[in-house]
Parts: sequence; C-alpha cells; structure tokens
Amino acid sequence: MISVNGIPIDEAALFREAARLRAAFAGEDPTLPPEERERQVRLWATENLIEQTLVREAAAAFTATALSDLTDGHIGMFRNRLFRDLPEIGLSAVRAAYDRRHPASLSPRKVSAAHIVRHVEPDGDATGAFGLMAAIFDRLMQGERFDVLAARYSDCPDDGGALGVVEPGDMVPGFDTVLFGLRESGISPPFRTVFGVHIVTVHRIIPPVRQPFDVCRAALAEALDHQQQEQAMDDWLRARRAVACVQGIAP
Repeated sequence: MISVNGIPIDEAALFREAARLRAAFAGEDPTLPPEERERQVRLWATENLIEQTLVREAAAAFTATALSDLTDGHIGMFRNRLFRDLPEIGLSAVRAAYDRRHPASLSPRKVSAAHIVRHVEPDGDATGAFGLMAAIFDRLMQGERFDVLAARYSDCPDDGGALGVVEPGDMVPGFDTVLFGLRESGISPPFRTVFGVHIVTVHRIIPPVRQPFDVCRAALAEALDHQQQEQAMDDWLRARRAVACVQGIAP
C-alpha cells in the first residue's frame, strides 16, 4: 500500500482515480499501446493522490481537524490562506494580457461536427464495438459518406450523426480532446469515452475572434488570478513533495 508521511492511500482510491483519468483521456493519443496507456494512467493517478494527500494533511494541520473529519470547507480554508498574500490583479496586467491576445480575450474556437457512436457501459466490454467501428473507419477512409454510415450504424443516427456547432466543454473531456485535435474534414480513428466508442469528424472550424476589452475584462482578470493561484499551488506542492516520505511505489 502506498503511504504519504504515514497516511495510507488505499487501492480502492487508486482504482477510482485511475478510472476517472482513463475516461477523461480516453481519446488521448490513440496510437499509444494499451499497456503503455495503462501504465501512464496509473502513474498519473498515483501522483494525483499523493498531491491530494499532501493537501489534506496540510489542511488538517491548519484547521486543527482530524483527517477523518476533514471536509471540502476545511481544504478551502487552507487554500484561501495559501493564496491570501498573492498580489491583486491590476488593470495594467489585464490590459497587457489583452494586448498579448490571452485566450480569455477570445471567443471560444468552435467546430461544426458529427459523430458515429456505439454505446457501451463505462465498465463494459467494448471489443465488439471497436471491431465494428474499425470496419466503419476503414470504409470512411475509402471514401464512403460519413452521414450515410452514421445513419446506418450509429446509436445516434439522426441527421447523419450531426452534433451541430460545438465549443470546448460541451462534450466529455476525452471527446473534446479528439474533436478539437482534428483538422477541417478530418476523421478520427475509433476512440472510447464513458458513453461508448466513437468516430468523429469536423465539417467546419469556426475560429475564435477577439472580443472588445470591456466585454472580456472580468474574464481576463479571473483567468490571471486563477493562473497565479495554480502557480502558487504548484510551487507549494513541489516543495512539499520534495520532503515527503512516500512509500509503497513500485520502481
């Protein structure tokens, strides 16, 4: 069993975190061999839980609360203390970020897309679905029409699998990763999300446009504040991780 400064991380927690990451990054690099993907997922899950344990340990000490009684509220109190001395985001910083075309100053990049899906339960066997979708993908690569194959084989066949106009965050993360990684007219290989096995295509890319400063000023300030909070947390975790006693990790 893995432990952090004597605090155990049970296998069930590791299993749940790995399952969450597996679903979130289902479409990430479909060329990665399954065994390497699983090794990477377990490594990410382990590091996430180590970091979460360090935060919980610090929050328990800061609020004088037993770990077994710790709540999200206690963790929020610790985070607020960690961020309390960060500088306020001033107008000049916001204007500079706008001039650099910070992503928060732009409207979201959107795509007009369609997909073919075979539904599979999150923990279900997708072997058959992947086999069918691989055959459909081959037919698409040979020039058959996406909408025709979607209407015939998809579990969501309406309008040839059309999704309409989609922007980041509209779909589950694994789907987003694949969809927004495609070029116009691109077609993805089969990939899995919590909903099943998909093939997705992008009909048209709608590029982001710069918004007026007054429209995005608040979003820019919020984004800059979030960035400095993330940096402060990363710095804190790096320092704590360097001196933490972590045991039970296989070499």
